[in-house]
Amino acid sequence: YAISPEPGTRPEKFTALQATLMMALKAKSLRIEAPIPGEDKIGIEVPNLKPASISFREIFESDEWRNSKAELPLLFGKRADGKELIADLATMPHMLVAGATGQGKSVCLNAIINGLLMCRTPEQLKMIMVDPKCVEFTSYASLPHLLVPVITDTKKVVYSLRWAVAEMEKRLKMFARAGKRNIVDFNCREILTQPDMFGEADTGTDDMPRTVPYIVIIIDEVADLMASAGKEVEPEIARLTAKARAAGIHVILATQRP
Repeated sequence: YAISPEPGTRPEKFTALQATLMMALKAKSLRIEAPIPGEDKIGIEVPNLKPASISFREIFESDEWRNSKAELPLLFGKRADGKELIADLATMPHMLVAGATGQGKSVCLNAIINGLLMCRTPEQLKMIMVDPKCVEFTSYASLPHLLVPVITDTKKVVYSLRWAVAEMEKRLKMFARAGKRNIVDFNCREILTQPDMFGEADTGTDDMPRTVPYIVIIIDEVADLMASAGKEVEPEIARLTAKARAAGIHVILATQRP
């Protein structure tokens, strides 16, 4: 619903009536947007009595997904207006997936992972998956995109994060030598070497690769990981979230919310 309030009515009055509206409408949940960005109206979202199912294939075959220009497209589902909800992890640049048990956190993670796998090759995207429960990511154990097998040991998580930080620093220095600011500029740079010009054999003296893949680190049950090795894990995650965007390294954290 979109409501146009009378002139002089403060939008804060509508947000204070959220509980009253939920009771009057007998709704399980309700969201008030006061005001709707770019408009002079108040938005009230009420869920349908019977939720509509959304399939992965429905979004994957849509024109919105096929025409997406995102470097790392994330398949989320549909918005309240029925349009496909697709985001770019490269611009976010990191993400936290939080939800109570049974609220769709695992479904969201699997949709994100499969969406990335369907549009990026192992040469374009590498992954590090951390699964402390040993049940969520078992079906991805044989993926060619994995830098290492699915990690279930807490000690190995610390080592993998330290490697990711070292890789980040290495890439940033390499980008600086190439005169580029980020991974997009580095991978799209024009390279003209003597072998390309004269057809000679490449001597292999240049240690700088033509392109580097994106790296996505997906960690499930972060709260449990922090409880067992928080002092070692937290500084590495903080460094990655602060500087890793330009290096093409992105972090997706998932945890339970009470």
